[in-house]
Amino acid sequence: MRNKRQLAKIVTRMLLFIFSASIIHAQITTTTVQGVVYRADGTPAAGTLIVTWPALSTANSQAIAAGSATVSIGQDGFVSLNLAPNAGASPAGSYYTAIYHLNDGTVNKEYWVVPAGASASIASVRAQLIPATVAVQDATKQYVDASIASLSGNYLPITGGTLSGPLVLSSTANLTIGGEARVGAALTAASLNGEITVDGNTYTTLNAAWNAAASLVISSGHNQTVRLGPGTYSLTATLMEPGNGACVNLVGSGGASTAADSSASASTLSVPSDLSGDVIFLGNSAQAQGCLFKDFTILGNANATHGLELQWFRGLVVDNVAVNDTSAEGILLGEESTSNGHQSGFLLRNVTVSYNSASFTPASRPAYGIHLLKTAIDSQLDTMLVRNAQIAAVYNEGTGNTGYMIHGFGYPYTCTTAPCSNTASSSTAADASYATNYVVYDTGGAGSVWTDTYADSPAIAAFYIGASGTSIHGGHIQWPDLTSFPSANLAYVASSVTNGLEIADIGCLGMSPSVNWITYASASGVPPTFASVHHLTGCGNYAQALEPETTTGFTGGGASNNAPGNGVVATVWASPKAGTSNYEAYSAQLYNGYQTDLFEGHVAGQNPFFNVTYQGTVRSQGVLRSRPLLTRLQR
Repeated sequence: MRNKRQLAKIVTRMLLFIFSASIIHAQITTTTVQGVVYRADGTPAAGTLIVTWPALSTANSQAIAAGSATVSIGQDGFVSLNLAPNAGASPAGSYYTAIYHLNDGTVNKEYWVVPAGASASIASVRAQLIPATVAVQDATKQYVDASIASLSGNYLPITGGTLSGPLVLSSTANLTIGGEARVGAALTAASLNGEITVDGNTYTTLNAAWNAAASLVISSGHNQTVRLGPGTYSLTATLMEPGNGACVNLVGSGGASTAADSSASASTLSVPSDLSGDVIFLGNSAQAQGCLFKDFTILGNANATHGLELQWFRGLVVDNVAVNDTSAEGILLGEESTSNGHQSGFLLRNVTVSYNSASFTPASRPAYGIHLLKTAIDSQLDTMLVRNAQIAAVYNEGTGNTGYMIHGFGYPYTCTTAPCSNTASSSTAADASYATNYVVYDTGGAGSVWTDTYADSPAIAAFYIGASGTSIHGGHIQWPDLTSFPSANLAYVASSVTNGLEIADIGCLGMSPSVNWITYASASGVPPTFASVHHLTGCGNYAQALEPETTTGFTGGGASNNAPGNGVVATVWASPKAGTSNYEAYSAQLYNGYQTDLFEGHVAGQNPFFNVTYQGTVRSQGVLRSRPLLTRLQR
């Protein structure tokens, strides 16, 4: 019985304790402080609100520990938080300190006195800031400053500071920096200065970045640029240029190497699987203006047709670009048909095209490195390097194009068993060679000029000239031996060339002395009308000069394809101006008053033995012989 009474007392005390605690807890009330924060210009403010307070006791004797609260100010300026009322609290003069950190960089501070009630507006709380009748301040300035300092480590002050963690901006946020910005590590962005980049977030691949830029081209009508950082970018589809006259530029972060065996640069486009098309393609629906392709390497891996196929454009610049191992021409410019009146102009500078002998047989490699179609006119090629094209490094069907420092060659050039074949179906064949037939193959319109060409071991000739009005100035041709391709020479001049040929100032090294230095394919085997060929050194061991109208020449030993006799003795020869019976083979006109011999011949070190004087007299220190005259005398 006694134990039952003690148990009842214990239960009764526990119930009283729980009831008392619930009553005490129920008596702790808060006031909701809320409202919209505005800037001075009337627009809603956004940012963060930090409220701190000292230890205090409310008017209802509720003990409140010192602390702080942080809330976000929404984009519409609205903010709301619950606070214990400090109106009438002790110590007297207790207040809340509210600090606004707005997203425009401004920081403001104000003091609140919160009344008891369900809610209070921010405006009404401000109206009660430190009444004039309150003279006691339990929270000193030092306390407030210290409280603020304890929180400032998580916020950048207006005067600047160090951010140790990541700074993440929402997709709609804008960051404006008025002064200098320094970034010690990587800076990644989907767009920098209006140029789209492959940032791995917004644009995870080059194809995604290109498609975004192409959409901007279509919507804005203006050129856009995709800029590539260092690295390798895999392509899964052709980069198609829009057809509205504007274009997407592609700019890498490092120049492509001009070494033929180089396979990578700072920015590399790789084609890991069959594209069933080109890497970059521009059609002919509208003439694109000012396209730029610069500072990158294309690794075709025989999975792309062309590196760049661009049809209708003007102001095109391709600079510091390497194209490797496409299944057709590395670069194809212009259109084959001229019926639509399209014309295209360009500048190619520091361009490399290479076909790896490990990826192609001599017969299967592409025919050309760079191919200029008929509408590609009045343009310039500056410093081209082409390796292992089968027919020619550069094939020109355009008009008025200028090529400077074109270097074309094939490697390996020599074969196991000479003479070699550069069309062998197997790279391991005894006669297999990767030599290029020609360095420049020109069948275009008149006016193309090729300057300082380096023809390294061509299989047929350094130049195929199939267009009238072609000029070749300067350059060097060489062969490593005379057996791999023993008939190789300086130039092949097609029968279609009828006038305006100029070949000058070229040095040859290792050319066979038994071959014709220049092959003229015309029926008469002589140069075309108005041709000038001069200042050639070592090209078949000849020096030749051809002047307009009358074709003349001098051989210094060796076989000339046009010199009578084709012997090894030096010969002066001439052919008439035209195939007409009344044209002289050789003619000379003296200056007015000139009274010396028109022609003189003699043996070295001896007196002249034959003269034709200006009066027309024929003199000889020997005997003049004529077979008909001797016959009559004998009779």
